[in-house]
Amino acid sequence: MLYLNTFGNPEEKSQVTHNVYGNYGAAWNPDKTAIVYNSMTSEGNKITVQRVVPLRFKELTVYFNKGEASGPFWGPDGDIYLTMHVSKRNSDIFRFALPEKPFKAEKPALKKVGRLTFNSTVESEVQLFPDGKKMVYISDQTGAPRLLAAQPHLVA
Repeated sequence: MLYLNTFGNPEEKSQVTHNVYGNYGAAWNPDKTAIVYNSMTSEGNKITVQRVVPLRFKELTVYFNKGEASGPFWGPDGDIYLTMHVSKRNSDIFRFALPEKPFKAEKPALKKVGRLTFNSTVESEVQLFPDGKKMVYISDQTGAPRLLAAQPHLVA
């Protein structure tokens, strides 16, 4: 379950998710009214968007392809960045666009904008600097997981 509470006041909380999955990795959208998070289902991970301000319990599955994606992050540009599991030993970071009004769309789905990493190793857990000009992520390019910083170069 995911909860919303006032910083420093753990007694004042509201339950945000009401599904039966393990939910993790919540990230706010730029205007702080919705979150994107990962839900672990029996069939794999699904990427979910949910409006939080005002608190709405309707969740939208915006990406689900047998657990192919994880680690969602909502960038300052309004796009969603995901770790895509390309093979058993390789994952890369991709950028996706959400429909303009996802809560009014009949079947909201992320649209792939492009790929940001191209290594035969594991890249995950991307975060963008607030200005969007650099990204940090975990990579095992050096043989062990390390935090790397880079300029995001998008290839469609």
